[in-house]
Amino acid sequence: MKLSEYYGKKIYDTRGKLRGAIHEVVLDMESGTISSIALDRITNLAKVGTKTEAKKKLISYGKVRSADEIVLVDMEE
Repeated sequence: MKLSEYYGKKIYDTRGKLRGAIHEVVLDMESGTISSIALDRITNLAKVGTKTEAKKKLISYGKVRSADEIVLVDMEE
């Protein structure tokens, strides 16, 4: 899948709960892989009060189970 195809995709967890939509894709420049996906713009995450709040809007790409019409992720709760 092309990077541009990720933007705007809906994110659901494995329980079927809508988590949001992809606004940003964070790349690991050394390995050339996706490291995480963001539920908000990166510039907005920088303005969030605490790191904990910002982390809630970032999902590690390692948790992505499927990426096609929707993005399915494992989420611990």
